[in-house]
Amino acid sequence: MREAFRQTLLRLKRPRERQTAINALQQLAQTADNIVPKHKHMFRDFGVALRKKNLPDLALPFCQRVLELAPDDDHAHFNLARIFFILEQYNKAIKHIHTAMELNADETIYQRMLTHLNKIKLFQSSQNRVKRIR
Repeated sequence: MREAFRQTLLRLKRPRERQTAINALQQLAQTADNIVPKHKHMFRDFGVALRKKNLPDLALPFCQRVLELAPDDDHAHFNLARIFFILEQYNKAIKHIHTAMELNADETIYQRMLTHLNKIKLFQSSQNRVKRIR
């Protein structure tokens, strides 16, 4: 699977093969054959790689797959929150950060991200009020 993922990433760069590569990634995220919880690391790596390539829509199903394999993995919730943050789905991001914090209260980056998300939501709220006043 890792080799298929690597080859598909290369095809993403080729305009003529981009849609085929996207379809292949979507299929790869849904692969069920011989997938067990220990494969969560592979799906996490795929999701992180796609997020870093600024492809959050493609990263999302891989990160969600990690949670299917390991629902109590705080890092999986954190990675999913990061994807939702990029997609500007702040309520979903906050939900997953809260879950990550419940699973691991000692991880300080979770609190920092939650603070940042709350600031963004507060800013959006104030912007919406200004728009209504105008």
